[in-house]
Amino acid sequence: MKDEREKNTIVLEFTQELLDEYIKHYFKINPRCRKIPILKPMVRSLNAILVITNRIVQNNHKKNYKLMSEWVVQKQGLSMLGISSCDLEVHFTFPTKVRHDLDNYAGGCKEIIDGLTDVGLINADDYFHIKSFKTTASYEKGVTKMTFTFKNCVYDKQELEELQAKDKATEEKKNATKEANKAKKKTKTKPKK
Repeated sequence: MKDEREKNTIVLEFTQELLDEYIKHYFKINPRCRKIPILKPMVRSLNAILVITNRIVQNNHKKNYKLMSEWVVQKQGLSMLGISSCDLEVHFTFPTKVRHDLDNYAGGCKEIIDGLTDVGLINADDYFHIKSFKTTASYEKGVTKMTFTFKNCVYDKQELEELQAKDKATEEKKNATKEANKAKKKTKTKPKK
């Protein structure tokens, strides 16, 4: 019985050591970049997200967290696992006793969960797939980490393949529309003055 429960539980930890390793990897594949993309192995609070009014900066932050989560999943060998149903628990470990509102951090988890979905750990991030979402927190002096625990996992790789094929078709259609719009703009002639 215990083996069955362990099989149905997936744990992903985001630690400072793992983040340091990811940053080395990031600069290896982006040698022209100078700015560290992620400063700590924890999602940003909604307060930190909302004060950034520049959409490009917001999107870059989201993209960086998403890429890190994809890298962590691939490093653990958990990509294309195809979780079709689970209960998700996220535990935040804070390095100081400063009070933090958990609801602010729960909203920031979207950046990570989007990456987990894109890499196929979980088929989708809607309520049909993530049945419950629980956040907890603790204090450990000098330690910043985030732990995602997927419990009661049910797997469906066929559903994952179907969803990814659908997403790919949607992306191709969107790209074709963009190209068609660009072509229209080029063919339009400027009115004579």
